[in-house]
Amino acid sequence: ELFAAPLPPAALEWADIEQAALACSDEEVIVGRKVGGHFVTVSLAEDAPHFAMSGAAGSGKSVLVRVVLRQRMVRGDGVFIFDPKRFSHMRWANAFPVDRVRYAVTDSELHDGWIAVGDEMRRRIALPLDGLEGQRRVWLVAEEINAQIKILTRYWKIRRQQISRPARALLSDCEKACGGSKQEGLAMAEEQDPDIMAKLDPPLISPAVAAMQESVFMGRELRMHVIAAAQRLSAGVFAGGGGDVRESFQGGRFMA
Repeated sequence: ELFAAPLPPAALEWADIEQAALACSDEEVIVGRKVGGHFVTVSLAEDAPHFAMSGAAGSGKSVLVRVVLRQRMVRGDGVFIFDPKRFSHMRWANAFPVDRVRYAVTDSELHDGWIAVGDEMRRRIALPLDGLEGQRRVWLVAEEINAQIKILTRYWKIRRQQISRPARALLSDCEKACGGSKQEGLAMAEEQDPDIMAKLDPPLISPAVAAMQESVFMGRELRMHVIAAAQRLSAGVFAGGGGDVRESFQGGRFMA
């Protein structure tokens, strides 16, 4: 024992880090405590704009997520939780004002939520450069991201058919009404539905998955940060984005 290396604290309570979290700069996040009681911090600007929590089921991924979220919430940040398991953070999140936390659990909520994230990114991109500094930081929590990608892909496959089928039927009816003329039929259909061209051929890749990928690529500058919880963060997790998206998490990978 005389020559043994000193050990970090066996436990870390919220009371231990609350004041330290408030004292940190806006770009710092506390992720633990080391020997001597010194806090371990990660810089959102220099180290990692996004975090990945990896580990087996029940190993503490969601607890690690809350270690980050709680200290950011006391600083005024917003949180959007995408949780197909439906219970990972619900009780904890309900303790915060409803205008600061959004929670998506059903297939349609997950899809619509990521679409809303994409819209918010485009809104922020259009702001003047000095306008971004006044935007609230937003944390996008993707629980069980492996399963979530599959859910979003499956949902879009069904939704895509629901969008295109009535559009094709409308175009067919209009062509018949115009004596079989495709050009006149399309013009008639566009009068009834100005968005018919987009509806005839919706994108193959889920726009929700595309928004998720875009948030990883562009989030740092837009003050939007992704926390991905996965049992195994393989390159295939992010669908078409693959390893390119995963690289954005290399600076902030935590093993639960």
